[in-house]
Amino acid sequence: PTRRPHDSGGDSGRKTPAGQIQTGIKRHSLIDKVYAPANLAAAFHHGAHRDGAPSPDGISWSDYRFALEFRLRNLGAHLRDGHYEIKQPRARTIRTKAGGTLVVYIWNIEDRIVQQAVARALLRALRGIFHSVAFGFSRGRCLTAAKKKLVEASQNFDSPYFFSLDIANCFPAMDAGRVLRCFSRYVSDGKVLSLVKS
Repeated sequence: PTRRPHDSGGDSGRKTPAGQIQTGIKRHSLIDKVYAPANLAAAFHHGAHRDGAPSPDGISWSDYRFALEFRLRNLGAHLRDGHYEIKQPRARTIRTKAGGTLVVYIWNIEDRIVQQAVARALLRALRGIFHSVAFGFSRGRCLTAAKKKLVEASQNFDSPYFFSLDIANCFPAMDAGRVLRCFSRYVSDGKVLSLVKS
């Protein structure tokens, strides 16, 4: 969930004369935060720590670590110049615990680094638009914190019941065009928008 541009409640944005913070400021330039050496290095180490599957092209996280500084510098230059292109992932169908099937996509190592670098830059720039009860995909927030928030909120209600809800096929069912239109209200950096769309 996000706040509308005129809502308050975050710590990013510019300060008004009264000292209050105005959130939802549109970000016109973010690509420099994406390709910043420290951000790319952090994105690589995040993925390497998880040690996911090798790329469709056969490159593993250990392989990419070889000449890492050179690789990340070259990657940063491509991002800066707008020449980086996300490669086609390999689709794989797996069986779920419920007995159904799920299609997962295996991206190239470099694409995973870029995805994480974009996410890190966006979360830092836009953290002020997220509601205090939003715990998904937000740095520093986790399931334990969400449970604690739920317990605190329960003190204000008389009902002893809680509902555990999920949305079937959530991400594939989303209207990507609508999501991007909403996203573009906060970010107008063409290079970043291009990476998000791809």
